[in-house]
Amino acid sequence: GARTAAGEDTGGPADGDGHDGAVLALKDALVEFLSKREGCVAHMNEINNDKFLRSVMAAQQPKPVTAVNKHWVRNHEDVFVVLRTADND
Repeated sequence: GARTAAGEDTGGPADGDGHDGAVLALKDALVEFLSKREGCVAHMNEINNDKFLRSVMAAQQPKPVTAVNKHWVRNHEDVFVVLRTADND
């Protein structure tokens, strides 16, 4: 399956603990999620099924994000990249 990997550091820790009314940026939440994974890599299904990331996606403004997909990654390729397995899965 397609995999997503974090690239460059975004310059600081992810903010937005939900107590100040600020919406945590999905980009920041995903960097944090991937930083805890071996090689900073996760299958897109793992990203889209993660309960915390789903709540962050739902809170995005001006409209919720329904899923992290290849299109979303391409729009954020300054930080993320889609990786494919040798059999192009």
